[in-house]
Amino acid sequence: MQEFAINLQQVIHDLDATQNFLEVQKACVKEIREVHVVPLVDNKYTHIYRCVQHVAPCLEWDIARSQTRETRLQILRDARLQNVVARLRQMGWEDELDMMDLEDYGPLVDHPGVHVAQELTDNAWSKISASLDALMQEYRMHDYQKVLTARLTDLSVLLNEIYAEPWRTRVTEFKPHFVDIATMAGVQQIIRSSLSEDLEVEDEQEFRALLPSLTAHWQASVAASLRPMLEPFVVSKPGIDMLNLAIAYFDCTNCCSMIAYPDVLAHGCIRREHDVRPRDTDEAQNTMSVYEQIAVNVAKSQKWSSDILRAPPASQMQFIRSLVNRCGLDPDRATRADMDALDVSVYRVTSSLKFTSTWHRAIQNEWDLFRFSYVTELDDVSAYTSDETTARLKAEQEERIKQASYAFWCCSMCTEPAGRRQNWEDMRKHIVEDIPLLTPANLGMKSRNRTLRIIICTAILTPGNMEVASYAQHKGR
Repeated sequence: MQEFAINLQQVIHDLDATQNFLEVQKACVKEIREVHVVPLVDNKYTHIYRCVQHVAPCLEWDIARSQTRETRLQILRDARLQNVVARLRQMGWEDELDMMDLEDYGPLVDHPGVHVAQELTDNAWSKISASLDALMQEYRMHDYQKVLTARLTDLSVLLNEIYAEPWRTRVTEFKPHFVDIATMAGVQQIIRSSLSEDLEVEDEQEFRALLPSLTAHWQASVAASLRPMLEPFVVSKPGIDMLNLAIAYFDCTNCCSMIAYPDVLAHGCIRREHDVRPRDTDEAQNTMSVYEQIAVNVAKSQKWSSDILRAPPASQMQFIRSLVNRCGLDPDRATRADMDALDVSVYRVTSSLKFTSTWHRAIQNEWDLFRFSYVTELDDVSAYTSDETTARLKAEQEERIKQASYAFWCCSMCTEPAGRRQNWEDMRKHIVEDIPLLTPANLGMKSRNRTLRIIICTAILTPGNMEVASYAQHKGR
């Protein structure tokens, strides 16, 4: 080492020696690079290249393996999801699951107990069923009800617009209400076809196209529910619908009114407004689906039902049949149109009054007398005297007239603005002054007695599909 230091010191002080020293070092470095470094670098490059070439198929294999595994896991998840859906349907969540199906069961997929790639066993289901039931309750409360309420509200507005083109008439009152239409299968399919809260143009067009057939189906089903009530009192004749007969009357057990067909289709007691709970028992509420409950809430009335209707008592049916017989017609064949075409007046004498009326009014008068003297099984009158019963019925009638005065009324005999949505007194004035049809001749009554009083039944008034058993009167001229 000491000798190398001495030689290096000599080289530093000798320029020629320094030059030779550098050249020797360069030659040595060049030799080392060519003999050792270059082959080493080439070997490393070759090794890296081979590794890169090997990585590509390995990566493809890994991707394919991952995809295969993910596919298998997804199959397990889908099978678990379908199993969960089937079990939830058995629990009664059909309506909500139908709506979830439009979004691929998103809320269920996100549930940690469902998004598991394992077979759903009974033990696993027992652990997650409670949380899933709570999830479905929350979905019903928020998403499902919100969408259905918005779409059903739009449908209600659309139906009112259709019925009001150009004006509502008396015939309109005999058509199904919104709640009757909305709960039909075809309309439910339209409402549930989208998650949008607004009805699309295609939905409106489809509904307009379906409405005539839906109306016909509803009227047929209603008629089918009414005919069995009349069968004990009518001898069926081929080619004659018993509902069109002059003796086709029904007794409302709620208000004790007797209503003819088709007026019974618009009777107010059938649909209790603002009473969204089914009649009789809470069990009926449980039989309604969520969709039906929302439809009832939107309509603020119930579906048409014949539950509170029945045929009049046998004595009243016998009176109606005898009245038709006295007019020379067969009660089992004569229709209301046939009786109206006879142009007859009924002369009646009571202990305190003599009056002439149409055959319609004569039946109503007989029913009124019958109501005051007849006790139904629904009334507990053992504690009432005759005077008390009369006073009670009179008070009930006055209360019904009072309630009727609070409603808006529409005239079904005309399309004049004066006959649209008026209060009771203004509507009475409209009937007396503005309707030229209400004359003795046009009502099928003889005008030889110029003091004859014409009884105008308020069935020509339509307070939003409601009928009131009150009567407006004016003197004929």
